[in-house]
Amino acid sequence: MLRWFWPVLGIGVAAALVSTVTGPEFFHVWAPAGLLSNLVLVPLAMLVIVAGFAAVVTGLAGLTLLGVLFNHAAILVLWIIDTLVRLGVRAPGAWWAANWRAPWLASAALALLLATLLAGYAGGWKKERGGWWPPFVVAALGLMLGVKFG
Repeated sequence: MLRWFWPVLGIGVAAALVSTVTGPEFFHVWAPAGLLSNLVLVPLAMLVIVAGFAAVVTGLAGLTLLGVLFNHAAILVLWIIDTLVRLGVRAPGAWWAANWRAPWLASAALALLLATLLAGYAGGWKKERGGWWPPFVVAALGLMLGVKFG
């Protein structure tokens, strides 16, 4: 039953690692709560997309009332998402203002992180090559050595 969860979690972790590098570069924010929030918000966003698609299909089929129902369901889920995001940004430690000390450091860290992720995937994440740790080490070193907070 949880078999579907592991690939989703892996993609979420990879996205969180990439956003560790890109967040301070593009948005001047580091959001350690991003992984947890995405594990909640992405499935909800999928419901919005499915409801929107169902609204279009039922509308094209001439079932206007059902299309309206699906549109309202999507609006309700969007309201839930908006409420969760508004609450989440108020949580202490959910995000911090952050900037790279030099712009080239962000590009170098991102290239190194992506290379590490690809090498780990290609090598099967074997223990003798560091297992799952190298991408986390790259992201942590990037934060500690290249990013200034506040």
